[in-house]
Amino acid sequence: MMKIFLSTIAVIIFLELAICSEIEIKINEIELAGPITDRNSELSGMTWYEGWLILMPQYPNYPDYEGAGRLFKIHYNKLLEYIVGDVPLPITPEEISINVDWFQKNIPGFEGFEAIAFQENKVFLTIESEPEKIIGYVISGIIDDEISEIILDTLKVVDIAPQADVPNASEESIFLYENKVFTIYEANGVNINPQPVVHVFDLELNPLGTINFPNIEYRITDVTAVNSENEFWAINYFWPGEREFYKPGADKFTEIYGAGETHAKTDVVERLVKYNIIDGIISISQQAPIQLRLDTEARNLEGLVRLDDQGFLVCTDKHPRTILGFIPHCFDN
Repeated sequence: MMKIFLSTIAVIIFLELAICSEIEIKINEIELAGPITDRNSELSGMTWYEGWLILMPQYPNYPDYEGAGRLFKIHYNKLLEYIVGDVPLPITPEEISINVDWFQKNIPGFEGFEAIAFQENKVFLTIESEPEKIIGYVISGIIDDEISEIILDTLKVVDIAPQADVPNASEESIFLYENKVFTIYEANGVNINPQPVVHVFDLELNPLGTINFPNIEYRITDVTAVNSENEFWAINYFWPGEREFYKPGADKFTEIYGAGETHAKTDVVERLVKYNIIDGIISISQQAPIQLRLDTEARNLEGLVRLDDQGFLVCTDKHPRTILGFIPHCFDN
């Protein structure tokens, strides 16, 4: 077992070294099997819990849209085995039951779950709705010891008003830091949301106010957990078909760092941006973003986690299909 583990680490280190000097990094797809591959469930969030990668569909009880739903889980070891395998077999995720039907019935204009994070056995999620205008919500629940069921609290449902007049934009990301819950709005460009903020809650979801969030063009669709260096990464994504809604200003990242080979040929943006959070202040790191090598179709990246010090895992919603991928990266810490 130790030899296999050391071999796994050696292969991943080789992958990291091979891409350290590249401007754009390829997403290495992890082939999936089973119900998770149905693109219409629309993966919308991803996080770690007790050695398991938890993948959350936007609509956990698709296709019936009633009754209990399901999240998916894949063990860390199975992911590593796939990444370094010569001929890896598709991964069929296991399932976690979750009581989502109450929220579908009682939140007007319910449009699904957007983000997920854990603090010990307590889980926090955001919800999007559009009865007339977009409204976000944050809720919590408990996961059982077997990691087989999540019971969501239906008594504490906290609404969050939108920060801009942008369709389908709400609290798209969530993270925990210093025993507080932080939710990040999706649209933070200077022309549509000049003074963006992050909403902060205690672990019982009592509001603690807001803190400033730096302007950034395009969409923020998910973030990693905060590491020991008070850093986290975010997906920064743009599909040109949404230009009229996001009204992007100058892309400062491209001005400073340039565009990779595939980004130079299109207006699509798929990249990861690093942030710092220190003394309650969030700032964009001076480190260059990680530009992802674009495919023939834009990938609506909706979930992001770090894979230890080897890189990242990302997932898409239904566009262009369900994708789980590994991004090797050379971390500087």
